Amino acid sequence: MPGDAPAASAPPPPRGLRREIGPRWLRGRLPTFGLAWFFQRRPRSARYLLLQMESVVRLNASLPAGLAQCAVDAPNRRVRGALQTLAASLEKGASLADSMRAVPKTFPGRWVDAVEAAERSGSLSLTLRRLASEAGEGLLVGRRTRNYLAYIFALMVLEALIMLFLAFRVIPVFAEILEEFEQAPPVSMSILVGISEFLRSHAGTVFMWAALALLLFSILKALHRRIGLLQSVASYAILVTPSFGSWYRQARVEHIAWLLEIAIAAGVPLPEALRNAAGAQGLAHPYQRTLKRLAADVERGSKLSTVLQSRRYLLGDAFREAVVIGEQREDLVWAFHEAGETARRRAVRLKNVWVQAVIPIGVGISAIGVGLVTTATMATFVELTNGLIKDL
Repeated sequence: MPGDAPAASAPPPPRGLRREIGPRWLRGRLPTFGLAWFFQRRPRSARYLLLQMESVVRLNASLPAGLAQCAVDAPNRRVRGALQTLAASLEKGASLADSMRAVPKTFPGRWVDAVEAAERSGSLSLTLRRLASEAGEGLLVGRRTRNYLAYIFALMVLEALIMLFLAFRVIPVFAEILEEFEQAPPVSMSILVGISEFLRSHAGTVFMWAALALLLFSILKALHRRIGLLQSVASYAILVTPSFGSWYRQARVEHIAWLLEIAIAAGVPLPEALRNAAGAQGLAHPYQRTLKRLAADVERGSKLSTVLQSRRYLLGDAFREAVVIGEQREDLVWAFHEAGETARRRAVRLKNVWVQAVIPIGVGISAIGVGLVTTATMATFVELTNGLIKDL
């Protein structure tokens, strides 16, 4: 049983975690307009909290007291509040997984599922260390994504401002001048004039439809969490998407394999481990249903590799191959670990491909827009020059 020994000195916060926005008395009370995402506050805070919990568990200290002590030296308001919430929930007798669910904005659902499985198996320290390592890897990918998206966003905002200025201030004047010279505008300018007139006359309608689309998306997102049919439709729609569907599958396989690895290592029977994994809140309904069916088939005496043969679409061939080798070696712990690591490596590789594709795609879209505006503007100047020459 954990004693009441004081927790070790807290590890230093990750670089950048101490940055705060605004005066001290306003921190946490004003919208950050994307700056919190830009500085990667959520993953930095999550990694710091995981390191704190791992250090307390590793020293076999009292977790509520240790986290409360860590809250005293917390680097910012967000981390301090999360530590105090975790400590108060643990003090009331809740498990660490249930306490982490009390701060959903910090800990993803699949992390909570892994901690819940680790608490049942007694491998909490190892799991927290592994989650902290995963959070560190996520920071590296997130930093690259942030830099790419910030560049693309700044470029597209500048382009949008230029196009709006031309559409509302410049192009209408050019169109009037061409009419005075009885010159037909070029095709490129006619398109921009039409867009300008549409925006000026239907700006309210466009804004209303955009707001309705955002509201509909929010409603579907809320219903998606509670209705299994919507989860199934969304999951299969994603899975048929090239590249992105493969990343989605690998991420879910990694999650499932990790939960099964923790449970089997603790001596949990395979059917029960499959049912526990099916109860994970971070899994979509199709995966939960598949795991329950696998558990029922295994209970009836079938081998897991055999029943996986008909369910390769959701879990993939690599998962089944690892299970086949694990059954031959009579070591399913190794099999699930290998399947999870393979899925993790593939997911990271696919994510990096998507991140690296952001720059050429964004620059390409921006270049097309700039090219159209430039072509239309140059054509307009040419028409104006021709009209002036003819008039003279």
